Amino acid sequence: MAEGGESEDAAPVDKAAPAENTVSAEETVPTERAQDDRSGKVVFMEALGVKRNAKIGAAVGLLFAAFVFVSFPGAYAPSRSTAWYIALAFVLMFSMGGLVAFFLTLGRAVRLSRDL
Repeated sequence: MAEGGESEDAAPVDKAAPAENTVSAEETVPTERAQDDRSGKVVFMEALGVKRNAKIGAAVGLLFAAFVFVSFPGAYAPSRSTAWYIALAFVLMFSMGGLVAFFLTLGRAVRLSRDL
């Protein structure tokens, strides 16, 4: 028996070469932890497609408000300021955009709930 409790028959260990059972630093992070970095709210909103629905709603609201503003030139009195009507067009745009986005998201939620 050699000093330090080592047997002479044991193969020398190469300290420079990594052992077969070691794991690199990239492999130590479990995939579950990588998925936990995103909150549940973010995953839920992605599943419902909220960002896509908001973009579609904003486009529909903009087009609808522009259509109403251009289509009814005689509906507003010339004695009133045009700024008021532009402000009303913005309110109409945001209201219609929010309504469209809400119904698109609601439809997606219903479809996803039926899949459960």
